[in-house]
Amino acid sequence: MKKLFYILVVLLVFVIISENKIEGKKKPEVLQSQSNQLQIGLRKKGDSKFHNASLEIIYQNGKNYIIDTTLYPNSEWQYIYFQPAVTGSDEEIFFWECKIDEKVIEKGSFESDGFSTKIPKNSCNKKPGITEAGTEWESSCAFTVALGVWDKYQQIGLSYKAVFIVTDPKGRKSKSTQYYYGDSFCEAYFPTDFQTDFQTPGTYSWVCVINGQIIAGDKFQYKPFYINTY
Repeated sequence: MKKLFYILVVLLVFVIISENKIEGKKKPEVLQSQSNQLQIGLRKKGDSKFHNASLEIIYQNGKNYIIDTTLYPNSEWQYIYFQPAVTGSDEEIFFWECKIDEKVIEKGSFESDGFSTKIPKNSCNKKPGITEAGTEWESSCAFTVALGVWDKYQQIGLSYKAVFIVTDPKGRKSKSTQYYYGDSFCEAYFPTDFQTDFQTPGTYSWVCVINGQIIAGDKFQYKPFYINTY
């Protein structure tokens, strides 16, 4: 009887260990997001002051939506993002105006249908003319796709490394590594956060890899467009 008892105990331990190993290989349940964004980039070389910046979205009916932020004293690009879906507006052309310390430095327009964003070639001018802020600020206008994952149930943990990999229509890959700590979406912006100069329009695909596992992924339509203004 004792021998049989020991055999049963060993078998039970083996089953528990096996189940734990299987549990460890299960794909964590994460939420994922994918959205189109208007990205306004701002930079001032050699600056050592904090500045107030705002992006005002103006609709055809005259209503507006304002995003306020603070620019830190460094020479790196800093960005303001607008996601058309947050306004719940129907298909229309939006006009935007960017200000720093209440001075207009850039303006333009873009078209949104809620699912895809198009920035017409005439929406920004390479030579926007003399603005109130003069020429000391460098600005950019771009269409980006925000890719995100959220470990809502903390199956991965509060901190982790997420690798976003995007594949273009020609099969070329680029990646962005994001080190994350917190309790909300971990995001990467394509193409801003990716080391790539891909200019192929069409269907792109993406995946997010954490701890060697693909935990999220999808496809999106992308039409490259980028203009620098000074």
